[in-house]
Amino acid sequence: MNKNMIISSVALLLIMSVMLIINSHQVNAGFSNITVVSLTEKNYSNIWLGISTGGYALITPINNSYTFRIFVKNGMGDASMHNLAIAPRNFPFQVNSIKPKTIDQIKPMEIVIFYVNATIPENATLGKYPIIFDVYADEFPSDVFKLSSEITVVQKIDYVQYGIYLLIAIGLIIWLFVRKNRMLKEMQGRAREPE
Repeated sequence: MNKNMIISSVALLLIMSVMLIINSHQVNAGFSNITVVSLTEKNYSNIWLGISTGGYALITPINNSYTFRIFVKNGMGDASMHNLAIAPRNFPFQVNSIKPKTIDQIKPMEIVIFYVNATIPENATLGKYPIIFDVYADEFPSDVFKLSSEITVVQKIDYVQYGIYLLIAIGLIIWLFVRKNRMLKEMQGRAREPE
């Protein structure tokens, strides 16, 4: 190998090394200017949502297709939300459908309802299962607001037992009205009696 080739090769290696060092510094400089923002619910404190299953217990028998409701209220008095949707997070059972998929607009103080249909398989264990749904819209991402609730899976819903409870409740209400009516009549009778 001649002397000029060795000098050329060494010079080329030096130039390539310098270029790599310059490029790596530029890459590092580029990445050092990046700031990562972790958004939390505090970043969206101007948005008020009410999210619930309507205050009733979710109870379903095993080996059943079950539909329940999720209520979302836009509690802001001055701003609408757009393209509102919900998505299950680690849902314990198969979600067949969510209707509607999205709601184009939810006006201030308006309440909307999503209907979620899920299948509880016959091999599910009886008991309570936590359920979480993320709620998102154009105004906020999916990991800010969520619904946390639970579904109770039972062997069989005893409609006869619930019917008896309902009849007892209706009977108690009727008895209270009759008793109150009697008391009002007695008070009116006493008020009419001369002293």
